[in-house]
Amino acid sequence: MIVRILEEGQWEVPDSSMEKIEKLDDTLEDALNSGDEIAFKSSLDAIIVKIKELGTKVEDDRILPSDLMLPGGEYSLEETKQLLQEEIN
Repeated sequence: MIVRILEEGQWEVPDSSMEKIEKLDDTLEDALNSGDEIAFKSSLDAIIVKIKELGTKVEDDRILPSDLMLPGGEYSLEETKQLLQEEIN
């Protein structure tokens, strides 16, 4: 699976590791929906670290279709909500 982290690039994560990523993504989504900035930041940092730990960085000169896209670690909860809203529209 290809995961894009905005502002950082893409990582290829083995399908066998995706269950761990999906659990962290659920926690991130819960924090986003609750509006808890601290929980959001903590969850975002955790999923980014895990993706980098389990995945292999895709060379910057290759652009592959992403299966999952995440905000970069500097994104706030509000910026992420705006980004998601733009994706829907």
